[in-house]
Amino acid sequence: MNLRFIDLSVPIQVPNPGEIRGGMGAILAADIEYQNHTDTHREFRTMFNAGPEAMPGGQAMGAENLKLTAHAGTHVDAPWHYYPTSEGRRARTIDELELAHFFAPGVVLDLRGHLPGERIDAGEVQAAVEKTGQALSPGEIVCCWFGHDEHFGTERYWDEYPGLGAEATRWLIHQGIKVIGTTLLGWIVATRSWLATMRPQATRRCSGRRIAWESITSTSRSRSSQTSERSPHASST
Repeated sequence: MNLRFIDLSVPIQVPNPGEIRGGMGAILAADIEYQNHTDTHREFRTMFNAGPEAMPGGQAMGAENLKLTAHAGTHVDAPWHYYPTSEGRRARTIDELELAHFFAPGVVLDLRGHLPGERIDAGEVQAAVEKTGQALSPGEIVCCWFGHDEHFGTERYWDEYPGLGAEATRWLIHQGIKVIGTTLLGWIVATRSWLATMRPQATRRCSGRRIAWESITSTSRSRSSQTSERSPHASST
């Protein structure tokens, strides 16, 4: 079988100057210490009990020390991330999710053009599905293209974006969709007042079968037009 793989992940990188001004970025952004081949002399000595004289040309190893949260870069949110219980049971953690769910036919929904804080309702999601030319099938991976990845590396990426409301999310779940991807930082609508309004209804009423795949980059890489469409496979690798 001849497959073409498209990398939809965003890089894990040190924030750009001026990118972080508080908000979620101050908590979620990665911190990376880059080490050249002489910076790691101490680590080399600890691991191999040998000093620079034992290293070819006095060179040890190039390395990076990363400080990350589980929300850094492109990632998967397990049901437990949103609430400790789901449908009356303990919510599943990331290690309890079936890997088979992350390799399946993919559907790209064009949901661009929304302002920060706007909630997309079920009717608009259904209209985006109709533009693909066929109904959703159980087990497909739905990738929501908001276009917000264009702001990656800027302050706007972190705290001001739209998202699907609880009604639209439940509609996707009822179509048999288990994995939903988004080009946004997160699934829940981001405004300064989101905690008091959106999170209680979205986390307590949505099925634990849903898995959010967040911070994917522009799905336009796999598109031949500017309308919602389908791709043969989508993987969360």
